[in-house]
Amino acid sequence: MRPEVSPIGPFSRPTRVPSGIFAHPMGSAPGNDDRNGPSGSDIAWTIIGLLLSGVIAWGGIGWLVDRWLDTNLFLPIGILVGAAGAFYLVIRRYGQG
Repeated sequence: MRPEVSPIGPFSRPTRVPSGIFAHPMGSAPGNDDRNGPSGSDIAWTIIGLLLSGVIAWGGIGWLVDRWLDTNLFLPIGILVGAAGAFYLVIRRYGQG
């Protein structure tokens, strides 16, 4: 038996506007007034998260390559690449002009 599909299609937009944590792509809490954009602490935590995740992810990749090739070169390169990529993302997202 085939499941019922709406006449608009299975991938149509929802008819009601999402609310609560689904209203904002960053997952704002229900009742949080986001009309003026994210607060300063929200931006600061996002920047910290971007910097840490870039360094940890690319440093981890460099560490894995070092273990695979039995060298000590790629961990610092991975950390630098991760930091540079994170700075680029921060400047692109929050930079002026």
